[in-house]
Amino acid sequence: MEILQNTKFVFNENILENSFFNDESVLIAGAIYDVFKVKNKKPVFLNQHIERVKQSYLLKGFTFEYNNNYIKSQINKVIVENNILFGNIKMVFHPLANAVYIYQIEHHYPTTSDYANGVDTITLNIERPSPNIKQINRQLRHKTDALIKKHNVYEIILINDQGFVTEGSKSNLFFIFKDRIVTPPVDAVLPGITRSIVIDICKKLGFAITEEKISANDIVHADAVFITGTSPEVLPVKKVNDFEFKTQSLILKWIMMEFSKIE
Repeated sequence: MEILQNTKFVFNENILENSFFNDESVLIAGAIYDVFKVKNKKPVFLNQHIERVKQSYLLKGFTFEYNNNYIKSQINKVIVENNILFGNIKMVFHPLANAVYIYQIEHHYPTTSDYANGVDTITLNIERPSPNIKQINRQLRHKTDALIKKHNVYEIILINDQGFVTEGSKSNLFFIFKDRIVTPPVDAVLPGITRSIVIDICKKLGFAITEEKISANDIVHADAVFITGTSPEVLPVKKVNDFEFKTQSLILKWIMMEFSKIE
C-alpha cells in the first residue's frame, strides 16, 4: 500500500483511517498528482506545487475548481492528524470524479554520504508521455522502481527515442561542462519546482546556464552531473552506468550551498 502505515488521510475533506485507503481507486492512470516535502510541520514550496497541479489540469483540458486556501486547509488536516514533523505528502486529484486524496507517503532522502560523494544512476531508453503533466503512470513507476532495486542505484535517467537525455524517473538533470551548466529543455521534462529554483540560483551566482538537448552519448563529456527534486533537493551524481564523474565540483558546491539557505 502506497500510504504510510498507521497514518490517516484526507478524502474530499474527510479524515479517514489507513484501512480505508485503496491504491487501485486512488492511483488511477492519468490522475493528476504532486508530492511536496514537510519540514518542521510546514509544507515546503507549497504554492509552487499547487500551481503545477493547476497547470497539469490546464494541459489536460480541465478546470481546476479548488482554491489555494481550501487545498492548504486539507493538507493541514493530514499534518495535524498524523503529527508530521518531517516527510513527504502526496496529493492526488481525479478531475472527472472531483475527488481529492491527500496522504503521507514513505520518503527516501539522500544520506550525508550521498551529498558528499554522489549517487549511482543508470540510463533507460523510455519516454514519458506528456512530460509537462504530473500524472499517474504506474507502469513506468513500477518499471523504474524495479530497476532501482535490482541495480542498487538512486535514480534512473530517461533517454528518449531520439537518443537525448530528458529527466530522471523522479528528478530533473543538470550537467556541468567546464564553466557552463546545461539542463534538458523544459518541453521535454516535468517542470520541477527545485529545477526552477536551481536555474534562478545559477543566474544569481552569475553562471552561464542554458536549456539544450543533450545526447546520451555526450553525458561522458560532462565534468559533473547533478539531479534536483523534492526529496533529493540538489544531489551530485557519482556514476551514470559505468562512467564516473567528479563530485567535488566547486560550481556544484556553490549551488548546493545557496539552495541550503532557502527556507
